[in-house]
Amino acid sequence: MTGQPIVHRHLASRIGWLRALLAVAGLTLLGAQAVSAQHYPSRPLRMVVPFPGGGPADQFARILADRLSRGLGQPVVVLPKEGAGTIIGVDYAAKSSPDGHTILLATDSVAINTASGRKLPYDLFRDLAPVSLVLRSRQILIAGPSSGFASVNDLVAAAKANPGKLTYGTSGVGTAVHLSTERFRAVAGITLTHVPFKGVAPAMTDLLAGRVDMMILSLGFAGQHIASGKVRALALADEKRYEQFPEVPTFRERRIDFISFAWYGVLVPKGTPAGIVTRLSEEIGQALAEPELRKRIAATAAEPMPLSPQRFEAFLQDDVKRWRDVIRANQVQFN
Repeated sequence: MTGQPIVHRHLASRIGWLRALLAVAGLTLLGAQAVSAQHYPSRPLRMVVPFPGGGPADQFARILADRLSRGLGQPVVVLPKEGAGTIIGVDYAAKSSPDGHTILLATDSVAINTASGRKLPYDLFRDLAPVSLVLRSRQILIAGPSSGFASVNDLVAAAKANPGKLTYGTSGVGTAVHLSTERFRAVAGITLTHVPFKGVAPAMTDLLAGRVDMMILSLGFAGQHIASGKVRALALADEKRYEQFPEVPTFRERRIDFISFAWYGVLVPKGTPAGIVTRLSEEIGQALAEPELRKRIAATAAEPMPLSPQRFEAFLQDDVKRWRDVIRANQVQFN
């Protein structure tokens, strides 16, 4: 019994030494992150876009990159990395050095791919860190000019009277356009026939030619066709009407509980110092507050939606769950 206090003293000494070592290590790490953020960026940045060059995502990336270049004091170079439904580009960004010099402009496809259950070369939440949501884009239901549908209720009535006869075009199996239409179909209680295309543009071509009956897609893409009278806008999948097309009702106004939207957001490789993530998030928020950038976003029928890294992560979690529920409920099979 006489040796027990000595053992306790030795143990307490070792525990105290270990705590001190951990505290120093923690301070060293925090100090390194602070220095890293203070001298950031030290060279040009790459903005990875997992879509083809020249498309809507690439075009918006160049607008955002130009503004971030001015705010960060270094060029931000847009790097298109298309392929495999955005998987190639996202994987490239996820495996890049976590130093803040590679950022990813992602869309809802990252949530859909995660929700699909497919084996991916990356894990969205393990390998990438959210920086900020950037914008969300309204979606709208349109029909061909010769369809004869004056409203979404007309379309639903026709679909119920002739199950499976009406067709809808999409940009491909498992895309947001496809899954959004499946959600609408389920909510409305109708049966439709899916006609997938390799992109929204060829799907629109067949809609205009009368080879498919309807589409749900971004208002930014459909707007010019609506304005020209080439297609009929039946319902907007938003909480309220859009000022540029005030005559188009929402789905909820027609007693169909359906809201859907697409989005863009920025992520970085996991392990990027917190100070750098905060700096990027603040720069994006400041950019989206500028009237000129807001005007350019509004021209695409989208709206700025900056979120903090923490709120964007919660948004991503919710979006993955949303798409997972759609995929399972409609038994969507991915290629």
